[in-house]
Amino acid sequence: MTIKTTKIDTPLGEMIAAASADGICLLEFPERIMSTEELSSLLNAPVKEGSNKHLRMLKKQLKEYFKGKRKEFSLLLVTPGTEFQKAAWNELLKIPYGSTRSYHEQAKAIKKPGAIRAVAHANASNRKEIFR
Repeated sequence: MTIKTTKIDTPLGEMIAAASADGICLLEFPERIMSTEELSSLLNAPVKEGSNKHLRMLKKQLKEYFKGKRKEFSLLLVTPGTEFQKAAWNELLKIPYGSTRSYHEQAKAIKKPGAIRAVAHANASNRKEIFR
């Protein structure tokens, strides 16, 4: 398995995307980007510039999103992390378009009401910026 990376121009600025054969594993702004070594280590796969079906679909859906024609993404996501991180990230995906949630509300939703700071930290380590 190889992780493909590409640059995507958006109205918010350039973003870096990466995908394995299983789905999107990274979408971040360049200033937040993890190194290719970190990404390679995280997914235990080499990283190369290029494209695949997941990155092509991501570009298409992002374009639709920024044109106001899409409110939900239908992409396969690869989200390696701890069980707690995955719970926090999955809760992020449940937030309706145009809505917000506090870290406290998110912590309660994953049945960890005292884990407000841990939720904030998990959200900060989410590698899929646009899906927050």
